[in-house]
Amino acid sequence: EYIRAISIEWSTKFSISIARIISADIQCSLLSARRCENFDDYSQQVD
Repeated sequence: EYIRAISIEWSTKFSISIARIISADIQCSLLSARRCENFDDYSQQVD
């Protein structure tokens, strides 16, 4: 029972850290995508 509790706690921490990494990754890609959109708007204005 004790071992099971430890493994559950460990897997929870593990999945939380993975979720944080994934969400940080998503935020970065969203930011860069937004930057690209702004860049497109800017190049259209220049034309």
